[in-house]
Amino acid sequence: NVRSDLSGLFTPKDAVIQAGSRIYTSDDFKREFEAYRRQMAQQNQQITPDEAVAQGLDQQMLQAFAQRESMYEVLHKIGVWPSDKLVVDQIAKVKAFFDPVTGRFDQKTYLQLLAQNQLTPAVFEKSQRDELAYSQFMTAAAAGLKPPRLYGALVGAYLYENRNLTLF
Repeated sequence: NVRSDLSGLFTPKDAVIQAGSRIYTSDDFKREFEAYRRQMAQQNQQITPDEAVAQGLDQQMLQAFAQRESMYEVLHKIGVWPSDKLVVDQIAKVKAFFDPVTGRFDQKTYLQLLAQNQLTPAVFEKSQRDELAYSQFMTAAAAGLKPPRLYGALVGAYLYENRNLTLF
């Protein structure tokens, strides 16, 4: 497939952020920007888009999103990626998606709440997968993650080669 071979060479027209294979579009940014404004309004802190831009909030958010997308791309590249079952289990634990009568996860409530927040299941599930990957990695790091010896040998060999090249 020629498209996949050349995908790293071109940035899609609508990409605000491209971190490896991850594409963050203008629609993604608008959705998160508006969600932030709604959250501020709930706290009785109204802010117009023009005020946000004047305060540099858009640039701060863009920088934070770029760092987040880069981190998630790195986690994916090193193989930290939760299974589909784990993602589904995580979503099924969100109380907001429960039917108030049965007390169980309700697909209809799930879809309605996502629509109210301008989210699709694919976008929400991607964010859940990213958060789980981050959580898994940080838990392992806090517990004293020890990579296999072979990994350490490969890193050491790479660093040694790198030092030799810099001497020349």
